[in-house]
Amino acid sequence: MNDKIANDNDSNANDGTSGDVAIIGESSKSTQVSLQTLQGIYNELTGKSEEVGKSYSKPIRLKFSDIEQLNHKITQACEQYNVVSGNCTATVYYVDDTRDQFSSFDRFRLHNTGTTSPVESVLLKYNFLVILPKTKKPQSYTVSIRLASRVAVAKRMESEFFGAPPSIFRLMGNRTAVIEIQYVDYMVARNFLNLIDEWFKGIPTAPEFKQLHWLQARSHLIPRLARFATAIFVALLIVTLLPTFIAQGTTDLLSFGRFLGYALLGTYTAYTLAGWSATFIESSLDHYSELSYLQLTKGDAIEISKAERSNTFAIAKGIGGFILTISVSVGTKVVANILTP
Repeated sequence: MNDKIANDNDSNANDGTSGDVAIIGESSKSTQVSLQTLQGIYNELTGKSEEVGKSYSKPIRLKFSDIEQLNHKITQACEQYNVVSGNCTATVYYVDDTRDQFSSFDRFRLHNTGTTSPVESVLLKYNFLVILPKTKKPQSYTVSIRLASRVAVAKRMESEFFGAPPSIFRLMGNRTAVIEIQYVDYMVARNFLNLIDEWFKGIPTAPEFKQLHWLQARSHLIPRLARFATAIFVALLIVTLLPTFIAQGTTDLLSFGRFLGYALLGTYTAYTLAGWSATFIESSLDHYSELSYLQLTKGDAIEISKAERSNTFAIAKGIGGFILTISVSVGTKVVANILTP
């Protein structure tokens, strides 16, 4: 009997060697209590649970099959715990201020894919009651996952904030996913968070260009640089042509005045046209976006197609603006050569 008790004590001691045991009391009266038990006691006394979360900004491109894969991973993760009860609810938010709520993921599979309203976001919420090995009472865990479509969010903001600069749209619609986990035991929550994070690493995403982000943040400087560069070019051109008009001191004051007037007029015209042309480049950078979306309904497919055409138009406008900006300097040079005697 004593040997059995000793073996049990040794077993309990070995369970605590992994770092999940707290010692309460001092010297010989100290008691070893698992951290799981302490966390459960804290939760019962305070009625509070802790929370851990993470947000993502990468441009996701999700279909329903990707969301199904996430649900499958979470369901598999629950098998390693003693889950007393659990449920999943799904809420689909549309751009037209409507929503569909489903009491289970199976019902979510039957959602209406023929609706013409784009999906703005999807909220998956999992609630579990888990009994951990060193606790006797079930503990509550809540896993919330919100997925957002930038394409749909941009459409909504354009209709509500007409005329707002595109930089505001990029700032407000930056997050594409947010995870929040309410927990009692941190390790359980961390396991769920790591699992969802691994899922995010494997889903389809749009290619990201850091150089594009850098240019978009400074696109307002492009017209200024174009005007400055054109003014410098025209000024150097005038200095180059000046000896032609002032030949060996024979040029009178009237001719010099005409030359000066034409030079100032040409500089101002080129300066203005270069700035106007460069605004097309600025606009194309501001309106080009890395498409991030949820493709769950017919409305999503329509809006994605519009966004792709918008990107194509932005690229064409940027190329056209660049050609026009260069043409201003070239045209100035051609006109100067024609007018040079």
